[in-house]
Amino acid sequence: MNKQEYKFIRNLAWDLLIHANISQLPVDISAIAALYNLQHMVDSSKSLYDNTLFISEYILKIFGINDPEFKKYLAVRILSPMIVFKELNIKSAEEMSNLSGIPINLAQQRFERLKMLLKRNKFETSHLETIVLSQFHDWLNKNRQIMS
Repeated sequence: MNKQEYKFIRNLAWDLLIHANISQLPVDISAIAALYNLQHMVDSSKSLYDNTLFISEYILKIFGINDPEFKKYLAVRILSPMIVFKELNIKSAEEMSNLSGIPINLAQQRFERLKMLLKRNKFETSHLETIVLSQFHDWLNKNRQIMS
């Protein structure tokens, strides 16, 4: 994935969170599916991650993107917004997996990425990311107290 594709997927995930008015973890994938009239495709017998992969694939097809890897990238970014984990001061991949519903192997990769972004201080550089953070404000305040 090149930088332009990465930014597209990241921004699309933020847009979906914003337009579906997602304000807590785990993400309500039905709200995101409803943006594209796909809520009937959410299967309660499947995991949150599997449902998000399925919905991500349909959303990406709308944009003419059929790369199977991209649906995974989008699903992970929808379910695990980094700014939220930064604000919660997440300490492990297990914690990330438990909060987001992503599989532990993906949470380990995501946690390594979080550590790198923290070192580089690469947060709140996008207007979209700032909006996502503001939507999660109340949930973050409540959960910071629980996690401390």
